[in-house]
Order: sequence, then C-alpha cells, then structure tokens
Amino acid sequence: MRIAAFATVYGKIVMNRSAGIVVAVLLGLVVGYFAGREHVKYEMRTALSSAAEQFAQGLSNAFGGKSEDESERTEQKTKTATAESDPAIATYIANSLELYDLSADYKESYSGTVPGVTFKIKNVGDRSLDKVEVTIYFKDSSGNTIAEEDYHPVLVSNYSMSGNNTPLKPGYIWQMERNKFYSAKQVPSEWKEGSIDAAITEIRFTAQ
Repeated sequence: MRIAAFATVYGKIVMNRSAGIVVAVLLGLVVGYFAGREHVKYEMRTALSSAAEQFAQGLSNAFGGKSEDESERTEQKTKTATAESDPAIATYIANSLELYDLSADYKESYSGTVPGVTFKIKNVGDRSLDKVEVTIYFKDSSGNTIAEEDYHPVLVSNYSMSGNNTPLKPGYIWQMERNKFYSAKQVPSEWKEGSIDAAITEIRFTAQ
C-alpha cells in the first residue's frame, strides 16, 4: 500500500513538472514570435498574465487543496460577482472615476486592419483600485449597439507578467503606453468607424 501511494504521489509530481515545462516552452515561443510588434506586446502581456493565473489555479485544483493566493483570488472573484448590487462601488464609479479621451478607429495590427480603442482613466476619489473594467459599445450607422468588448486597464494580480502591475491610486491617471491600443477583433464590419459608447462597469478596491 505504501509503495502504491508513493507511486501515485510521484506520478503527480512528474505530471506537474511536465505540464509546467510545456506551458513555459509554449509561452516562450509565443512571446518570441510577437517580440517585434510593439502594440501586440501590450496585449500579449495581459493575455499571458491571465493564462498564468488560470494555469496555476488549474494545478491547485488538480492536486487538491487551496493555497493562500488561491483563496484570495476566490474572495476577489466573489466580490466582483456581487459588485453590481454594491451601492458603494456604483457610487464610486459614478462620482470618483473619469473616463475620457476616448477614441476608436481602424488600425493596422499583426493580423490586419482591426478596430482599435484608446482612452484614459482618472481616479478623483480617495480609494486605490486594484481593478478597473471598461466596456466599449460599438454602434452601426443607425446608432444601434451591435457589439461590445471588455478591457481591464487596471488589474493587480500576483501572476501578472505586465510591468504595470500597480493599483490606480487617488489622483492618478491611467493611460495606455504610447502607440499602443486595445484591439476589438470580434466587432462586425457593420460598425461605423468612431461610433462607440463606453462605461466603467466594474472596479475592485485595494484592500485597506
């Protein structure tokens, strides 16, 4: 019985290490391929950060138990899920955050011409934010909303691969890196260039 148990544990460790090596190699290849494309680097860092967090969570679930970091992420997700019914969050978004310099037009990317979005966010309140979600609504020539995209310009995470893994402090302004933009690859061709609405749809306060 002891030998069988040891073999099972050893097998899990080997599988864990093998999976980590495979993921590391794949991520390295992807980053290397896009290394020469400046605006893609920004999107890749965000995507890789999310992938790393999901991979870590998957390994933890596969081998049982919850780490301290995983418990924290679960608590944060719960807060996000109930944010729509939280008056404090709704009030802060309405009174303490400014979304401005909004722009959307067709831009050249590694995959061709795509809708590209840029904007700024200023925190005029008295709380730091670990997360800010912005939703962009794309409209056709008749003014009808035909698509939407969610972006997370501020997202503090233990697994972030971005160099800007910092909260949005009171009085601070978030602005995308020069010559970068958020792409919206799923927006249909019926979109009228430049016709959009935008809203801050979710935030998460920094723990005090």
